[in-house]
Amino acid sequence: MIGLSIYKGELAPKGGPSGYLYNLKMSIDSNKDKEIDIIYEENTKKEKNIFSFLKRTLKKYVSPNIIYNDLRIENFYKVFWKNNSNTIKHSKILHFHTTQDFFYFCKFNDIKNHILILTSHSPELPYIEKEKKLLSQGYSKSEISSVIERQKEIDIFAFKNANYLIFPCEESVEPYQAFFSYLDINMRKIKYVLTAVPPIEIKTSYHDMKNKLGIDKNVKIIVYIGRKNITKGYDIFCEVAKKFKNNKKYMFISAGIGNIKSPSQNNFIDIGWTDEPGSLLNIADVVLIPNRSTYFDIGVIQALSLGKQIITTLTGGNKWFKNKGFDIHFFEPESVNKVIEYLKDEKIFKNSLQNKTLYNKYFNIDNFANNYKKVYQQCVN
Repeated sequence: MIGLSIYKGELAPKGGPSGYLYNLKMSIDSNKDKEIDIIYEENTKKEKNIFSFLKRTLKKYVSPNIIYNDLRIENFYKVFWKNNSNTIKHSKILHFHTTQDFFYFCKFNDIKNHILILTSHSPELPYIEKEKKLLSQGYSKSEISSVIERQKEIDIFAFKNANYLIFPCEESVEPYQAFFSYLDINMRKIKYVLTAVPPIEIKTSYHDMKNKLGIDKNVKIIVYIGRKNITKGYDIFCEVAKKFKNNKKYMFISAGIGNIKSPSQNNFIDIGWTDEPGSLLNIADVVLIPNRSTYFDIGVIQALSLGKQIITTLTGGNKWFKNKGFDIHFFEPESVNKVIEYLKDEKIFKNSLQNKTLYNKYFNIDNFANNYKKVYQQCVN
């Protein structure tokens, strides 16, 4: 076997490494490719319940660092590697999709006989993302300092010791650029494989979804789907919506979870968590993706697959789309007035055949496994 992706977690059609590998596996299976593969392992329901109970209980008394130590996460990795040792042994390339997986593999195994590849799927460095998440959960900086420092050590080890790093495109390296300079990472070890995503599933029809939400047929619908945090720019989406709060011609719809509250106004619907994001995207006239920091947002590709008009920030991986003919309208982070200007233009509220055509050109899931195999062969040779 040339290449083996390794992931300690479930595969599911969503964002992050879980969804990315779900799509890669779909392409591998479709091509019946035997030279690359994925091994993964999700916690059993019992393990998840125990973890959740201990975290809720211990949070009242100890810091996150002690919680994670008490749960002995290392034991999960030891068992995982042992259960898959034969498959791992016979692969030339081992490809990891979190810095933690990379770190723990190197801790418990002999790395001399493998080429090690790392892909990070975070819009920010993992230790920064973890810090923001814990702070949003109510922990103080002093409580989480040790666990963040530990995560930073893991990140440094993984990025420095990987033989190669794979990113979707050059632009997606932007959130990591300063850190890589600090670590003196050789940029020649970075390879690129463009992300592929199948067309998003629509579970509820266009008319049924609008009826379900009680939306009039002539209303202009602007949709946001994703985590409700600062990095994803949900506060920007809310700020834009507030500017149209007295305008009945516009309806703003959001879906996702996070720590930022949605505005209370008649033309704003917050779905919360949903298992059918495709049905919401399908009724959108415009999809607003206001990331402050961008790796390579799957939401953009999913919206393209439905031929939707997109307004997004000119950051990171989003820059790849510029000047390629997409109906994507860019703005600088924080430029709420530019978004308002776009939404006041009637021409933006039309589906884009061009976006569908270019989606099929660049993001065809059938080519995903083959593109990976080509890069793996470059690394081996």
